[in-house]
Amino acid sequence: MKSGDLVKYTGQASAYKGRVGFVTSMRSVGIPKKNGVEHKTHAMVFFPGLDPDPRARNVDGLLPRLGLHPMHLDELECLSFP
Repeated sequence: MKSGDLVKYTGQASAYKGRVGFVTSMRSVGIPKKNGVEHKTHAMVFFPGLDPDPRARNVDGLLPRLGLHPMHLDELECLSFP
């Protein structure tokens, strides 16, 4: 999965069930580098029509990023072609 991919939410949260969005960026959360390689574990996803998630804060921690939702990669199915 990479930035720009179209994704579908496949997790359990009812607010996101069946929603389709696109990945805006990839992040590593709580996982250190392994053998010098950073492993991406989360994606910031834009879901049209959903309010911003309060967990999606700017670096300064003050303002939420508009419409972005932090999602673990296990909760997403990639719909984009390789």
